[in-house]
Amino acid sequence: MLKYFLLFLLTFQFYIPVKAQQKDSLAFEKNKELEKVIVKTKNSGIEQTEVGGLTITKKELEKLPQFLGENDPIKAMQLLPGIQSSGDGNGIYVRGGGIDQNLITIDDIPIYNVSHLFGFFSVFNSSTIQKIDIHKGAMPANFGGRISSVVALSTNNGNLQRWKMEAGIGILASNLTIQGPIKKDTSSLLFSIRRTYVDLLKNLILGNSSNYQTNYFFYDLNLKYFRRINNKTKLYVNAFMGADYFVYNDAKEKTFSNEIDWGTKLISAKITHSFTEKSTLTTTLGLTDYKMNFGASIYNYSFQLFSSNKDAVGKIEFLHKVTNRYSFKIGLDNTFHVISPNNFQANGGTSKFNYNDVRKLYSNENAFYLSNDWKISGKLDLTFGLRVSSFQQFGPYTRFDYSKGYGLKDSINYSSKQTVCNYIYPEPRFSMSYNLTNNSTLKAGFSQNYQYIHLAPVSSISLPTDVWIPSSYIIKPQIGRQYSLGYYRNFPLKNVETSVEVYYKQMNNLIEYKEGVLSLIKLQSNYDDNFFFGKGQSYGIEFYAKKTIGKMTGWLGYTLSRSTRNFKDIENGATFYAKNDRRHDISLVFNYEINKKWSFSSVFTYKTGNAITIPLSRYFLQGNIINTYSPKNSYRIPAYHRCDVSLTYQIQKSDTKESSVNFSIYNVYGRQNPFYLYFETTGDISKFSVETKAKQVSLFTILPSISYKFAF
Repeated sequence: MLKYFLLFLLTFQFYIPVKAQQKDSLAFEKNKELEKVIVKTKNSGIEQTEVGGLTITKKELEKLPQFLGENDPIKAMQLLPGIQSSGDGNGIYVRGGGIDQNLITIDDIPIYNVSHLFGFFSVFNSSTIQKIDIHKGAMPANFGGRISSVVALSTNNGNLQRWKMEAGIGILASNLTIQGPIKKDTSSLLFSIRRTYVDLLKNLILGNSSNYQTNYFFYDLNLKYFRRINNKTKLYVNAFMGADYFVYNDAKEKTFSNEIDWGTKLISAKITHSFTEKSTLTTTLGLTDYKMNFGASIYNYSFQLFSSNKDAVGKIEFLHKVTNRYSFKIGLDNTFHVISPNNFQANGGTSKFNYNDVRKLYSNENAFYLSNDWKISGKLDLTFGLRVSSFQQFGPYTRFDYSKGYGLKDSINYSSKQTVCNYIYPEPRFSMSYNLTNNSTLKAGFSQNYQYIHLAPVSSISLPTDVWIPSSYIIKPQIGRQYSLGYYRNFPLKNVETSVEVYYKQMNNLIEYKEGVLSLIKLQSNYDDNFFFGKGQSYGIEFYAKKTIGKMTGWLGYTLSRSTRNFKDIENGATFYAKNDRRHDISLVFNYEINKKWSFSSVFTYKTGNAITIPLSRYFLQGNIINTYSPKNSYRIPAYHRCDVSLTYQIQKSDTKESSVNFSIYNVYGRQNPFYLYFETTGDISKFSVETKAKQVSLFTILPSISYKFAF
């Protein structure tokens, strides 16, 4: 399905057929020992206590080369040290952790699915973003629920002075943002919409002439309301909705069809009230809902797959500045989860999926935290705190008991709101910053985190069919402990910031699917019986240099790292490399302002190939082919690298009007980076003569794009 979808997309973007690139005789690289590197910017360097913090502003995001006319925040994050990708997709791995170990929020509300287009674009419309704060080291105590990182996106509040409209027209999609005051200096409204029109172009060009009908589109909507109720109280209301829809069917014979749609809805309200200049109370309420539907039919046989995540979120936080040197924040947050992992139904006729029969798992996650910021002297700053988190799974729930070889033995029924399991853990956090000189700082940090809901991916890329599941009596919460140390040095005369960070991370209670198990929830089965459990570790060193001011700006990041896993039921308990283990990860971002009209930017990135398991040999046994495989993840696919360039022409720029044209080329030298591998066998089994070759599928070679933006 993905193959047909990607072919469809590329075909109708450029009105010419594009095929996935393949290579024979793939050269594998044997795994080698590694280490890791980290990067930092001015905002998170000398001036902040936290170790491992980064910030991307909207201005920095807009300078980067575009991918098919889009400035994508997730792709921008992948250029920072310690943050790695799975290739051309949008999944991010932070310091050796998994995709599910990153807490991603929009205005303080968690979001589960961040991808459009099967992972090639994010759901974040860059025109609505104010900034992105990234915590990948000792995260503050007010964040929790994940063990690797926090990515906190803040959206624009809207213009309080005048109405403004801005729009962007690209190859893949267009966006429109309208913002302005409802009451000047008091309240504002921001509305933004983005949509693809590949499906519209396809219908216009081909109509219904094709024997196979393929259709795809995505959209997202953002709505933000801001109001100053009085001098002390402010109200923020945020709403988001995004969805993807893909369908492929046999229009002529009408014997085959499939479709998949997935999307997220989110709404939140936040009130801040300042009792004094030193004391502020913030209250946040929110709802988030992610759903995925997948269906297919062949002749009279059909099946459907459905999953969803629904959260009700409540937070309250009190911040008090005791003196100029000491402040603290204390807070409570609670999230009620209703999770429906992949529910499966097959039909021999035309009956539809019955959503009343969907299995739902109920749980509650809450935490109390206290965080302190203390400037002990002009040289030493401390941030320390404690987060105490807890998790409860509730009924209604039925646990089935099976005896080996004898089928269903018994079951335990939990009534509504009856506790199935209960966990409570302390999560200490600590960061220290010591100023060696006016331009250099030494930092250290430690954090302990617990994660109560888990993603069980079936591939190395982020797909909507990946399943989120809660902790249970069998599935224990993941535990992450990270130690980090950093040295930061600024060179003011050259406007350059540099940093070096080292880290070591321990991870326990990690999960992986048992071999041969499908990620489906069936009647009279336990959702938590399909997993192996293990531990992991990652460590590395990260280097970062960034120039922030002048005609020439940009950054250079390099990460040297190692990430391993150990499961007693996999590889006989031997340690193996994580599939997202990257020896080397290099990113170079270059921006140059040629003159007032023209500006140029370029990105180069290099990443060691993912670790994989491959078949080493095949032999015949009683007429059957038997495969023997390499040790788990002991080989590498070829390295990923590419260069992107971008040229922007500023047509007009004033206080009231602005317009520009951007020309971008993605993968300018046409590198055929591996998207996935498969093994093709040819020959005649009856003659005991077969040959197996590794095939590499690449999605994108050279992709030019042009986009036009204007605002007034």
